[in-house]
Amino acid sequence: MDPAQQVGLVIVLLGVLVVAVHGWCVHDGIYLDDHWHLRTLRLGGWNWQTLTESTEIEPAKFLTAWWQDQPLRWQYSRPLAMIFMKAAQDGSGQNLPLMHLQNLFWHWAAAVLTFLLARRLTGRVGWSALAGILFVIYPISVFVVSWIAALNVLMQTTFFLAAVLAYLYASGIKQVGTTGYRLQTAGGTSHALTDSLKSEASNLSSDSPVPSIHPGLFLAVLVFFVAGLFCRENMIVLPVITMSLDIVYGGWRWLRGRWWVHGLLWLVAAIFLYWRMTRFSGEIAEVYCRRPDGAADAGYLLWYLGKLVYYLVAVVWICPMFIGTQEAGNPWLYATGDMLLMTGVLLFWATLYIIACWRKVRGWWIWPLWITLAIWPAVPILPTPHTAYMAAAAWAIALVLKPATASAGQTRISRGVCWFFVGLSLFALVLYRQVWVAITSAEQWTLAQLSTMQPADPDEQLFFINQPLVNIYLPLSMEQPWNASPGSIHGQVLTFAPHLLMGPAATQIVQIDVHTFTVTLEENRYFKGLLGEFLLRTMHRGGELSQNETIPGEWFDTEIMSRDEVGVRKLKFTFHRPLAGSGFRFFLFTRDAPVCEIFFWAEGQHDFKQPVEIQICPVQLTPLMERYRARRERLFTLLRITRMILPTRMYMTQEGM
Repeated sequence: MDPAQQVGLVIVLLGVLVVAVHGWCVHDGIYLDDHWHLRTLRLGGWNWQTLTESTEIEPAKFLTAWWQDQPLRWQYSRPLAMIFMKAAQDGSGQNLPLMHLQNLFWHWAAAVLTFLLARRLTGRVGWSALAGILFVIYPISVFVVSWIAALNVLMQTTFFLAAVLAYLYASGIKQVGTTGYRLQTAGGTSHALTDSLKSEASNLSSDSPVPSIHPGLFLAVLVFFVAGLFCRENMIVLPVITMSLDIVYGGWRWLRGRWWVHGLLWLVAAIFLYWRMTRFSGEIAEVYCRRPDGAADAGYLLWYLGKLVYYLVAVVWICPMFIGTQEAGNPWLYATGDMLLMTGVLLFWATLYIIACWRKVRGWWIWPLWITLAIWPAVPILPTPHTAYMAAAAWAIALVLKPATASAGQTRISRGVCWFFVGLSLFALVLYRQVWVAITSAEQWTLAQLSTMQPADPDEQLFFINQPLVNIYLPLSMEQPWNASPGSIHGQVLTFAPHLLMGPAATQIVQIDVHTFTVTLEENRYFKGLLGEFLLRTMHRGGELSQNETIPGEWFDTEIMSRDEVGVRKLKFTFHRPLAGSGFRFFLFTRDAPVCEIFFWAEGQHDFKQPVEIQICPVQLTPLMERYRARRERLFTLLRITRMILPTRMYMTQEGM
């Protein structure tokens, strides 16, 4: 089989593997930000306003919180990704399985480019194919490929890989073996280069000319660069990688000789950064994105370093990015054991990699640099799995470089490491798929129950008690099942559940009179931990709720009746109109029922000489809802097992998750 046929076969096999590993996602439906993106794109036209509004998320537009007295808004620049999302939505007739196919396509494209990039660097089809396979089965990719909203991550990573590969071709250089390099000039002639590895700049003699850049291919680099920037901001680090490639293959002389090439790339990056910071200048919540308190904030630097270590470990040890060290303070003090464990893991793999590649694999340092740059823009932000996706390509290439470029007798350990990570990735892939299905099922569990209930009238006010944060888009997601006009359903959250995925086990609701009731948690607290910090510091001036404090509102007043150092235990809601018969509907979320409607006593139905506890009617679960609950419970079982084996913040072991 000739080389072209081998490459074609690998490309086809990678496509088959993508479908086999991730094809289940076509039945995953939509989740979280999908509701806002798809609704905005569906209602809007093909114009700039629609593309930007679809990625400007402001919860107050569809869900009111009584403690909120300052705006909370996320603004992202994703116009190209939104164009592709809208095209898939309109082209498929809003068919969700077909829309998921687009994510599968981009994951396959990124895997193919990872393979081609590795082949360009090693000249070996087999080991390069393994790099593509490692990328396909990288466990965190489950969260990216399965989530329609993560299309921007898939596209940006694909464009980044395409830009790097195009730059290698534009430069005319490829690696051929461990230390040999070959320069391909624009005329097609090949010249063998020196094998010396005494310095990173010893490829070419000092008086040889700097090879010219192919103009057409460099134009492709620019096109891919701009396309990636309009998908996701991480693309901005591309000039660092192109400069690194020139340093590796030609030394600093190449870098100086190509000053205009890199200057143009940096100019594009600067223009984009200016546009991004001025056009999308909305304030990001402090808890969501931490900032230093001045240039000499040592505490922030220690926190940032701890978060960076966590991210790097999550990439190389493929553990999920959900918790980490996002809490305020110095993680080296409040999570010393966790930080030492993560630092040890990182140092172990870094040492092993350096020993394997030092003075044997040219440019070995580019791939750790790529991994770090891929996650660097997101370090201050709450951990999310899709952050690791762009780093996965460098991780896969770094694993195969040594066994692909060294002689058979020198690769025993590196080959073993590759196959170890293949096995670990396949194992983790199954677990992460269970995690993803469980998280999405927690949201869909509630939607399945609400879709069987009486639709809301346009003039009704909906109030949610113990609403899990995973259901924050609930009013939007119920417009289609309830056949409601856009914007006609607006909910008001009375309490968010302490847990992200479910309501508390026991909640006491006591009606005081026709206008007033209390909500009490005996075993848990509202506004506690990182969730509480997020809800208060991002939405409430002062960031705290005080004992006996009363917050007036349009429909009701709220009194903080009981709180302690952990959080709020008891709240009292006094409505300006009677609870019953005033166009109000109240919904309660519990651990064992997705959602149930509760009803209060009207005037004349009860004398209220004593407060009366509201009884919660049992919910009849359909087979579909039972299936959703079973999936969610599997996640909790997995977390309990994880806590027993390795109780560390490296994994999703905190109480809120």
